[in-house]
Amino acid sequence: MNQKLTEQSVQDFINENLHGDISKLALLKSPFSDISMKELAVQIEGKRKAKEKFPFCFHTKKIIYPSPIAMEQCSSELTADYKASLYPKKRIIDLTGGFGVDSWAFSKQFKEVFYCEKDKETAAVATYNFSLFGAENISVYQGDGIEFLRQNGRRFDLIYIDPSRRDSHNRKMHAFSDCTPDVVANLDLFFEHGDRILIKASPMFDIEKALHELKFVVEIHICAVKNEVREVLYLLERKQCDSERVFTINFLNQNLQQKFSFFKRELAENGAIYSLPLRYLYEPNHAVMKSGAFNLLCSRYDVMKLHKNSHLYTSERFVGSFPGRCFKMVTVLPYKKHEKLINVNVTTRNFPDTPEQVLKKMKVKEGGDDYLFCTTLLDNKPAVLLCEKII
Repeated sequence: MNQKLTEQSVQDFINENLHGDISKLALLKSPFSDISMKELAVQIEGKRKAKEKFPFCFHTKKIIYPSPIAMEQCSSELTADYKASLYPKKRIIDLTGGFGVDSWAFSKQFKEVFYCEKDKETAAVATYNFSLFGAENISVYQGDGIEFLRQNGRRFDLIYIDPSRRDSHNRKMHAFSDCTPDVVANLDLFFEHGDRILIKASPMFDIEKALHELKFVVEIHICAVKNEVREVLYLLERKQCDSERVFTINFLNQNLQQKFSFFKRELAENGAIYSLPLRYLYEPNHAVMKSGAFNLLCSRYDVMKLHKNSHLYTSERFVGSFPGRCFKMVTVLPYKKHEKLINVNVTTRNFPDTPEQVLKKMKVKEGGDDYLFCTTLLDNKPAVLLCEKII
């Protein structure tokens, strides 16, 4: 880690070029003799991402950012705080610490946090940043977290691991057994040293496949930020569990979330109810969509599906607690040019054409206050629903 990155003149340069073209900056000579332009570019790019992903870093002076790869895999501030709030106890170990966002969040909920990171540079950056945050309850171990667990006699209330989901050729992996470290092969070791195991996975991982690989799963947490699923968490405990509990959360902002939870056995116990479009239309958020609880929404919220494969819902009475976007139905339109429509927001679900094709055929532009849901109804014919957004 280049400590000179924290000097005020360097920080001023980073801030002055925060909105500049990094590709053009890379062609210039560094204005600092002990800092390369590549190092400066990493800091500029890191701070840009921090503004949206973890504002607490962006607003802390003289933070140093790690490599783009480390930045890509680390949690957002919202999801880090969420997972840290789930199981506050005395002692936790983060086996794959990375930039340290999760460890920092854990430090606010746990008395002792052990941070492990194999990469020397990333560990040095995290250690320095922890000192800025005043996180004195974080102990740093630079090395293999699995080896630290084997050699350390401590027992932990929670073992947290975010395995790398890319191989040596930077290809994305889609199974826990292919990740680094292999969490499946090390489950027995984890339970020797921990009461609970919390594993972070990519949204791309298939949940059923993950359950088959891991076993001992008691909870699944599907976390989305502004309707984009960022991570799926699996909590493991060595105890009898007749059905995993699934939690979905969609952070609309710092203070507003949409939550929905259920036991997986309920998916088989509840069937869907169908209807033609009624007064209101509902679109589940992506965390709920990832959970697969399509039929369960009908019984929980007294809504009906438009079609088996559409995953859009309707009701005569407004359901403001529905976990997703809510709309008021205006009318069903023919799928052709409509003279009164100029700008619309198009969503297609179970529809033969893409949003781009819809815009072209109806000769309208994207945007405005009107919403078109292009879908298939009970008669298996395409339909275009004009709506006004409520939530």
